[in-house]
Amino acid sequence: MINELITQKVSCDLCGSIIFANLYSKSDHKLQSNQIFQVVRCQGCGLVFVNPQPTPEELYKLYPSEYYQMRGDKTWLKKYEKRLRYIANLPGRKLIDLGCAKGDFIKHIAKKGYETMGIEEVEQGDNNDSTILKSTSEHNIEQLSNSFDIVTAWGVLEHMHNPSKYFSIAHKLLKSNGHFVFLVTNADSVSSRFLFGEDIPRHVTFFTPQTIETYANKFGFELVKIYHKNDIYSMPYNDTLNWLCKMFLGRAFNHEDTISYKFNFLGKKPGFLYLNTSRVVGRIARLVETSIKRNGIITAILKKNPRFNTEIK
Repeated sequence: MINELITQKVSCDLCGSIIFANLYSKSDHKLQSNQIFQVVRCQGCGLVFVNPQPTPEELYKLYPSEYYQMRGDKTWLKKYEKRLRYIANLPGRKLIDLGCAKGDFIKHIAKKGYETMGIEEVEQGDNNDSTILKSTSEHNIEQLSNSFDIVTAWGVLEHMHNPSKYFSIAHKLLKSNGHFVFLVTNADSVSSRFLFGEDIPRHVTFFTPQTIETYANKFGFELVKIYHKNDIYSMPYNDTLNWLCKMFLGRAFNHEDTISYKFNFLGKKPGFLYLNTSRVVGRIARLVETSIKRNGIITAILKKNPRFNTEIK
């Protein structure tokens, strides 16, 4: 349980508008806080974000040390191999990873012939790795400008109050015709829009293919491709059954509504039928979303336009 976070009202990071539509509100279940956070959609450009949102000074409270642990185990190594599929065919082997945590990903791909660096502004304890920058100051970025073939950000930009800054940084770091590859959650998915699956308030900015393209155009990139896959991460779909019940029956079901509670279905523990039906429905929902390109995770590949000049904000 954490104390109530200090929050601030913000304008839209993408277009600067201060006119929003309220979408839903949610508390921080992960840290067991009762504080409620409001999610809004910008009426100017469609960007979805938390507003008011925790101040930058409060961010450290949201990322306890265990948040970054075990990122070198077998499960994470499989994720790193899947990340490689998105960059393996891109030209060049000099890469910098934004939001690299303890640097497990860049260490992994360094063994495969990549020359790597990372940037991580959240304090990582005793991590003194010289290949990881602790600051995105303008001086540091200028020193490294036009140095990298690839910039990556895996599940990072949705944590940022000001994604504009990082699109600008990526453009400056990249060589001419370099690529920016990043993974974010999809605000147009059922999981984000209706199941409220975003990790609020660690997730503060929610993207769509349309707002990604707007960011790309604004900060000097060409959109190469957007992948609609859940291969690296997946949004939660466990509440799909309840959402469908609300949609078509006017109310949510719960364990007490199921036949398993009344008849101890097949001799199993109470809730057996409900829980397993919910899992099956969730899996079907994930497959349907992926097939129509509306799933909860999207990975974008942008190419730098070398004729565009951008300033870090």
